Amino acid sequence: MHADQSAQQAVLGIQERFWQALQSKDAVLLATVLAPEFVGRSPGEADQTREELITTLTTFPGLITTIGGEGIAVQVFGAVAMLTGVQVAQLAWPDGTVRSSRVMVSNVFCQRDRTWAMVLSHACELVHDR
Repeated sequence: MHADQSAQQAVLGIQERFWQALQSKDAVLLATVLAPEFVGRSPGEADQTREELITTLTTFPGLITTIGGEGIAVQVFGAVAMLTGVQVAQLAWPDGTVRSSRVMVSNVFCQRDRTWAMVLSHACELVHDR
């Protein structure tokens, strides 16, 4: 396998683990995916550190029933990779309502000591149902 293909597969695996951790609200798994210097960025919101994002994602009241990606692509630039695409999820809220979520994501990953981790996520909600 070509080095870039191997890196692309590793980054896709990290992204899948992020979605798994998000769906299960697993703070420990999130901490293994997000680099210590991670920054989460969304338009109109304050930047979030790794710890702030983990708290946000593990304490929100909704339940993610399904999550995945559409049009996911990974570009590798040596020890840096960029994943882009649309995160698609279904959320069930305590009041019984169900909401669809489509979020454009641009996630940056860095490789250190042969391990990839997400260092930056830029996410922008595209459409949601109420």
